[in-house]
Amino acid sequence: MHLSPSIGHDLVTGTRFMGAFTMFALSILLAFVNRGKTQLKVYNQARWLIFTGCLLLCIFNLVQFLGNFREQSITLSWAVTTMFLVAIIPPIFLGNLFLLRAGHDMKPHIWRSVIFVAFCYGLFFYGLTNDLLIDDVEPHTTVTFYIALALFAKITQMAIVLHRGLKKTRSSLTDGELQQRHVALRYTSHAMNALLVVTVFAPWAGLTSSTLLYTITKLTLLMTLSWLVCEFCLYGYNMAETIEVNDEIREAQLMEGERPSTDISEHASRKIEAWVDARHYTDPILTIGTAQKQMGVSASTLNAYLSSNTDATNFRKWLPYLRIEEAKRQMTQHPELTLQAIAEASGYANHPNFTRAFKTKEGNSPTEWITNHKNNKSNTH
Repeated sequence: MHLSPSIGHDLVTGTRFMGAFTMFALSILLAFVNRGKTQLKVYNQARWLIFTGCLLLCIFNLVQFLGNFREQSITLSWAVTTMFLVAIIPPIFLGNLFLLRAGHDMKPHIWRSVIFVAFCYGLFFYGLTNDLLIDDVEPHTTVTFYIALALFAKITQMAIVLHRGLKKTRSSLTDGELQQRHVALRYTSHAMNALLVVTVFAPWAGLTSSTLLYTITKLTLLMTLSWLVCEFCLYGYNMAETIEVNDEIREAQLMEGERPSTDISEHASRKIEAWVDARHYTDPILTIGTAQKQMGVSASTLNAYLSSNTDATNFRKWLPYLRIEEAKRQMTQHPELTLQAIAEASGYANHPNFTRAFKTKEGNSPTEWITNHKNNKSNTH
């Protein structure tokens, strides 16, 4: 399908303007999303990384809109697009990796991304100084083509990292925990799929010489990233109990990997029991690391205490037990409370998460448990 020059120019210009406006709006949304509602460091780090990518996308579309590089030279447009994409893709991917890895083991990925951007920019300026970026005679032999290949390889590599991380997370959770953590896993899965779409379409947005194909790829990227940002924002409102799932898995694995002490001091036991009595477990954003600091005991000591005094083999399994037992106390002592109030008093951010966790442990819903409890009490009397 061939478009007339005037229609093609209007289509491309309109797409660029819409891209600049949409990405600016998404940047503003990310800058203020969940402010005061969520203060978790990992989520905020991810938020600012994705914000950086969206703001760069806004600037990119604005530069295209004002510069009309495509009208001057296909290869020049190709070069400018690639230059921006090598700076835009890493922060968006890193933002999602921060969530998936709960901030752990991120330094290698950050440094690889910095080196990748520096390498591509070095190639870019080499091509610019040798007039290779303004040669339309053999555009596929220019240095920009090799930068585009490097970009494609980088996106693919980071998508594979996301895929493997998600697979590892799923395999580390039980069926009940998968239900509890479904919000985090669903977002991560969606983010990975969206970024795989970027893997396919991003390079072609700069490589194609067809106006129609160029517009389609740009719109596809725009819609995909807009959807991803909206998913991220919605996830933020439900992430209090899910953001640190990998942090919990990692800490639990470290604890299980340590040799438990055969002798637990009475002082250490009192510290752990005092922590329980103080009901610190009702903090909805509690992590294993935070709990250990509050208790003032090591991972091996806590693990040994749990093995000797509870049916739980690690903190990740003990925490839901404490919270559900607290919920039972709340329901029996304060029958006037709503499910939401009971959930918050027990350490859950909302009653759907509380209901799922309760049903996983008890085999019935909180409402059914209350009814059974009342019936048993009546029969006793």
